[in-house]
Amino acid sequence: MKIKLLADSACDLPADLAAENDIHVIPIVIIKGNEIFRDDVDITRDDIFSYYEEEHRLCTTSALSEYDYIAEFEKFASDYDHVIYICLGSAISSMYSNAVKAASHFSNVHVVDSQNLTTGAGLLALRAADYIRMGLKPGEILSLLRGLVPKIRTSFIINDLDYLVTGGRCSSAAAMGANLLKLKPSIVLSDGVMKVGKKYKGSLEKCVAGYADDVLRDTSSMLPDKIFITYSSVSEELVQQVRRKIEDTGHFKNILMSHTGSTVCCHCGPGTLGIIYVSK
Repeated sequence: MKIKLLADSACDLPADLAAENDIHVIPIVIIKGNEIFRDDVDITRDDIFSYYEEEHRLCTTSALSEYDYIAEFEKFASDYDHVIYICLGSAISSMYSNAVKAASHFSNVHVVDSQNLTTGAGLLALRAADYIRMGLKPGEILSLLRGLVPKIRTSFIINDLDYLVTGGRCSSAAAMGANLLKLKPSIVLSDGVMKVGKKYKGSLEKCVAGYADDVLRDTSSMLPDKIFITYSSVSEELVQQVRRKIEDTGHFKNILMSHTGSTVCCHCGPGTLGIIYVSK
């Protein structure tokens, strides 16, 4: 049985990893001023950061419409027995509802609500690719994926709150207070919704170190096969420090690295770093 796996660019999977797992990535629309671009096709995270620095305006994202999805699904629906699409979380974007409407035009297209973003959705897509290689039936794959959704743990630490303020996800008063106190909040995905977690104080390096220690405090509760470090415009030295902390646990078989794509960068800005894994 031929099954095609799709994800959107908010999953932040590196291109080589997506290709290796035969995952077709659908680019999300990015709007810069009056111009329209495609996430990591003709616009990059550096373009987004430069635009904000020069214009003090954010690039914005635009959900794929029902008709956009129909066009994407049509590319594969006739050549494959089944198409499985891992979608950006329904509480984060209207893309899930649009994809479900589009899928209703096909008898063999299935949409999975990741209830996640960035490599949280990416981990779900990689697990789906594993299931396809194992030769599981579509119904089995969908059931396993939906059971896995609440076990994915996504969190990240934010350096620059200006992006969250400008994007309306954080009050300017809260940001001013955080800046004055040198606080860097962690953002945690809970039931598909982004919530403020623990706040760390000090330099980005100190805060990231404390955040990593907290995440890795109990590795016995984490599945060991894969863990992601996902980041935007963070020094290589700091990324490697986090990697060494993960290596020192001796728990994980694969430590995967990923840059945040344009979609996530529109909201989180530079100096963001997350550790994403699957719990038992």
